[in-house]
Amino acid sequence: MSSITQIEHQPGVFAFRAEGILSERAVHAWRDALKAAAAGRQACGFLLDVTEVTGLSTQALDAALATLAEIQTLVGQARTRFALIGFRPYTLRFMQDVLPAYDRIRAKPFSQEAEAEALAWLAAMVTLTSGPDTQ
Repeated sequence: MSSITQIEHQPGVFAFRAEGILSERAVHAWRDALKAAAAGRQACGFLLDVTEVTGLSTQALDAALATLAEIQTLVGQARTRFALIGFRPYTLRFMQDVLPAYDRIRAKPFSQEAEAEALAWLAAMVTLTSGPDTQ
């Protein structure tokens, strides 16, 4: 069984924590939540924690790759940062080598122990970009 939970730490800063064996349905639900969270914002930050993921189906892998391929469309015009926790070195290298560079989207890996630092990195960009009238 799989789950992806979402917590809004502050306006515009969201944490998604995945666990178990990820299904295609869970990845599609995450995709929809990501799109909804970015909608209408000038900036948003997402912490993605996959530390507790134990596996994924081939359909879930395909859905995750499709989501990554269309990430710029999903977040629209929002300046976006992704803090990545639990991603393995080869996965990080694959994403860096294969995904195109986007003007408004940045990603950075963090260790599990550095979650507070990751959230601060996300919050700093959201606060600077959005100012006091963040949604």
